Amino acid sequence: MHITAEPGDNHVVLHLRGEFDTYYCHLLDEEIAAVQKNGIQLVVLNLRLVKFINSTALGAIIKASKALMREDGMLVISRPSAFCRDIIEKVGLNRVVPVSETDEEGITMLMEK
Repeated sequence: MHITAEPGDNHVVLHLRGEFDTYYCHLLDEEIAAVQKNGIQLVVLNLRLVKFINSTALGAIIKASKALMREDGMLVISRPSAFCRDIIEKVGLNRVVPVSETDEEGITMLMEK
């Protein structure tokens, strides 16, 4: 999996690409820590190019969301691939972490927080 950061004014969009499984969870943890170290607490997690996600990766998303919320921040998932959307909805992650159809909608959700 690869993560590309697209910084905004007071937020960042993290674009994930590839398979998000147990082996790559540390990459999200490290990226969230780096973002927070730079004073950013509002994150959109773009999952459009994630073709596979497992339960450990879902746990990493919840962990990232909680870390941001502790600092009065927020995490929004945007554009999940069909596979990711199916898993997110089946396990109810969308009731814990908001899901948006576009990055722009996700950014709007962050700003309305």
